[in-house]
Parts: sequence; structure tokens; C-alpha cells
Amino acid sequence: MPRDRLFVIFVATDLVNVALRKQSFQVSTWVSPKNGIELVARKANDGIYRTDLGACAASKAAANPWWAVDLEVPTVVQQVNLLVPTGPGNHLDLSLSV
Repeated sequence: MPRDRLFVIFVATDLVNVALRKQSFQVSTWVSPKNGIELVARKANDGIYRTDLGACAASKAAANPWWAVDLEVPTVVQQVNLLVPTGPGNHLDLSLSV
């Protein structure tokens, strides 16, 4: 899988995952050339916290990649947590306070 991908796992407000299973979108969908698995946007906020192939979202390479989730109502977001794959079986955990 190309390494220039960003994997958003969840958005938290008071430690509640307000993005869990909400409708999500991304710039494009990366498809594995080996087995045809589509890494669609909804895999980023489905509650499965893994970065192995097939368990997360990924887009094709893009100059300005993006991923978004519809929280359905105005929401104050306090923190966004990300998992970024760094190699087979490895990932970087990032937590952004906003």
C-alpha cells in the first residue's frame, strides 16, 4: 500500500467517538491490486482499530487528499485520533487536540 495515506480512526468529544459509523467520504478509494479489496472511507470510522490491509480506509495518491465525516449535528470536537501505517504490522498513533 502506498505510504502517502492518512487514516482517520475517530473523532472524540468528551472521550465519546462522535464519528462512529457516521457517513464518511474521501477524495478517492484505493483498491488493492493483489485482491481487489476496496479501502472505502467508512472503514476509517467503523470502530475497528487496525491498520492492516482491508481494515482501514485509504485513498489513491492525490495532491490534496482528504477524508470527512458527517457528524449530522453541529458538534464541538475536542480531539481527533489517527492511526498512520508505517510498515507491515506497524503504525503511528497520533492524537490532535483542537
